[in-house]
Amino acid sequence: MKITQKTGLCACCAAVLMLTACGSKNKQAEALVGQGDMEVNDTISGIQRMRTYNYTDSVQHGSHLYVYTIHREASDSLPTVTDESGYVFADNIYQLTILKDGRPFVNRRFAKSDFAHLLSADFRRQGILDGFMCDTSQPGLHFAVSVSYPQSDMYEPFLLSFDEQGGMVMERDTRSDIETADSGEDEGV
Repeated sequence: MKITQKTGLCACCAAVLMLTACGSKNKQAEALVGQGDMEVNDTISGIQRMRTYNYTDSVQHGSHLYVYTIHREASDSLPTVTDESGYVFADNIYQLTILKDGRPFVNRRFAKSDFAHLLSADFRRQGILDGFMCDTSQPGLHFAVSVSYPQSDMYEPFLLSFDEQGGMVMERDTRSDIETADSGEDEGV
């Protein structure tokens, strides 16, 4: 009987240790998931900034190979946005660089102001430029862009289309989420 109690006590201690260890890992995972893409860089002012990000990939269109790089950085030169809870967010600038068959094709910076003529008044005032990705759901060279309220799923989508000479058309993306869900879009930035 002593052996059974001792074994039971050891098993109970082992279970408590396992639960504690698992609980710690889950809390760490939750903290990472909860952080999302924002980090606080300026501890004095409390301005939240999205992390600097670089993404490079390629897309074949017709006989041409396009290699693109999307670079995102928070900008101190743009006006900040304050949400309804009082949190302050830096807006972002995206740099899009495209090589066509190894030669420079597009090299342009984008800010929320580039989309101002397409944005509603609320998103001009309270949104940040926070999404930019290659959209392979249709033929040609297209990039899906979004301006959203910081740390929310409310956004206004746009589509940038480039022709063979590097000319660009900027328009509202009126496709439904269902149409774009299986579009083959690459990793969002």
